[in-house]
Amino acid sequence: KYFGFDVIIFEARNRLGGRIWTYDQKADVGAFVITGLLGNPIRVLAKQINLELRPINQKCPLYLKNSVVDKSKDEVLENVFNTILESTSDMVKEKNLTTTNMDDLDRPLSLGDGLAIIIELHERQVRQEHLKHLNDIYFCQDILSKSLDTLKELETTIEELYDKHREALQSKIARNPKQEYAFRVNRYDLNRAIELYKATKQKCEHLEKRLKDLESKTKTTPIEYLSAIDRRILDWHFANLEFATGTSLNNLSLQHWDMDDDYAFAGPQMYAKDGQNQVALSLANGGVDFEIKLNQMVQSITLTSNGAEIQAINVEKLDKTSNKKSSQSTSYNVDAVLCTLPLGVLKNSINTTQRTEANSLNWVQFKPPLPDYKCKAINRLGFGNLNKVVLVFEKIFWDLNTHLFGNVSTMTKNRGELFLFTSVQRQQPVLVAFIAGDAADELEQMNDEQIKSKCLSILTEMFGQLPILKSYFVTRWKSDPWSQGSYSYVARGATGDDFDYLAEPVLHPSGNNNNNNNNASDQLIPRLFFAGEHTIRNYPSTVHGALLSGLREAAKIANQFLGIPYLK
Repeated sequence: KYFGFDVIIFEARNRLGGRIWTYDQKADVGAFVITGLLGNPIRVLAKQINLELRPINQKCPLYLKNSVVDKSKDEVLENVFNTILESTSDMVKEKNLTTTNMDDLDRPLSLGDGLAIIIELHERQVRQEHLKHLNDIYFCQDILSKSLDTLKELETTIEELYDKHREALQSKIARNPKQEYAFRVNRYDLNRAIELYKATKQKCEHLEKRLKDLESKTKTTPIEYLSAIDRRILDWHFANLEFATGTSLNNLSLQHWDMDDDYAFAGPQMYAKDGQNQVALSLANGGVDFEIKLNQMVQSITLTSNGAEIQAINVEKLDKTSNKKSSQSTSYNVDAVLCTLPLGVLKNSINTTQRTEANSLNWVQFKPPLPDYKCKAINRLGFGNLNKVVLVFEKIFWDLNTHLFGNVSTMTKNRGELFLFTSVQRQQPVLVAFIAGDAADELEQMNDEQIKSKCLSILTEMFGQLPILKSYFVTRWKSDPWSQGSYSYVARGATGDDFDYLAEPVLHPSGNNNNNNNNASDQLIPRLFFAGEHTIRNYPSTVHGALLSGLREAAKIANQFLGIPYLK
C-alpha cells in the first residue's frame, strides 16, 4: 500500500489472523510463544502497537499423578535427554543415514530413529557393564574358593611335614647320609609350604576385600539404563520436543530437523499479555490501508499475460453438504498474487488423493499448475499438528507463580497427550492444555466431551477436588479446512532448500510488446509470489518468520513493478 499499490486481502475465515487466534480474549490457541526477544522483529512490532510482552517462567514442575517429580531427578533426566539429543549430531556425520526396514524402503533416518539407536546403545553399554560387574564377582568368588581349598591342603601338608621334621629332631640316633638328605628335603618342603601358605592366605585376604568391594557396588551398579519411571519422565521431555517441532519425532529428518538453530533469537521466551491477535489486528489497521474480504475462499489462481485472475467464493454461501465447489464465484483481475496459504492447504491443492471429507472444499487450483520443483518441495516438507484445550474454571486452584506444569504419561505412545498445562493470565482462572506428537492427531478423533473428561481426570489426580468448570474449547488444527495443520517441519527426505523452493515466485510470459519484438511477449516475469512460515529457511514455524517472509515478498513485488532506483 505504501508503495502505491491497491491491495486486496482474501481471508476464508470470518476473522483475521489465521493460525494466530486468541480465543475469547482469554488464551492463544494458535501461536503462543514468542521465541527469543533479542533481535526479534515481533518485539519491534510490539513496541509500535503498544503490545505488552511478558516473560514465561520456565520453571515447570512435573506431576506423576498426585505427586511432583523430585527436582533433582528431573534435572538428571533432563541432562540425559540433552546428552541423547546431542549424540544424534554425531550420527549425522555417518554416511549411511537410511533405515533398512523393508516397510520404509530405505527412507532417511528420522530423529526418532536416531534417538532410539542412541538409547539402545546406552542400554547395551549398561547391560555389558552390569554383566562385567557380575562376571568380576563370580570370577573373584571362584578364585577365592579355590584359594581357600589350597589353604586347607597346605595346612594338612604343613602338619605332615612338621611331624616328620619334629620326629627327626627328637631322634637320638645319628642320621646316615641318606637320612640326612631326607631330613633336609623335608625341611625344605616345610619351609616352602609355609611360605606358600602365607602367600595364599594373603591372596585370600585380598580377594575377600575385593569381593566385599564388588558386592558393595552391586546396589549402585545400574541393571538398566532407565527405570520405568525414568523412561516416563524422559518421554515427557521428548513430548516437549514434539511440541516445539509440531510433529512426532519419527517424522523429523535426523540430518536437518534443527537446521534453523543457528539463527534462533537469544533472550527469554515471551508471550503477549493480551494475546497475539493484536498483531494481526494492528497490521490490518481496520482495513484503512487495504481492502479486506473475509469469508472469501479462493478457488483458483490463473496467471495471464497481463497479471492474474482470482476466482473466489463467499464461504457463507458454500453448499457444504455436496462436497462440491459452487460455480457462483467472483472474479478479480490483478497484477500479481501473494499466496500465503498454509502448507497443509498447498499440499491439499496439488494432491487430489489426500483430500478428505473435512478438507475436500478447501483447495486452490493453480493455472497453469505449479512447477514440478515446487510441488516436490511441498510434498517433501512436513506440516505438523499441535492442539490445545482451553479450560475456564470458576476460580484459580494452582500456584499463580507457576506458568507451566507437566503431566507425565503412563505410556510412551501417549506421551504427548495433555502433557503440558499453561497459565499465564494471572487474573483469570484459565488453563491451557497442550496435545503434541501423535496424540495431537489421535485426539482429533475424539469428541470434545471425551477430551474435556481426560483433562479434568488428570487435573483431579494432580490437585484433588476441582472448582466448577465454566467453559472449555478444543482446537482441531489438522481438521480445520483453512489450515489443515499447525506449522511446518523438516520431514525425512527434506532439506532447508525446500523452504527456498517454496519462496521462489512463479514466472509467466508477459503480454507487453513495446519493442515490436516477437520474443518480447515471451519475457517471463514473476506473477505469483509466496510467503508464510513455510517459505523462510532460517525462521520456519514461527510468527516472526511469517512476518519476515511477508516483508521479503513485499520488497520483491515493489522491486518488480516499480523498479530499483539505486540500480538505474
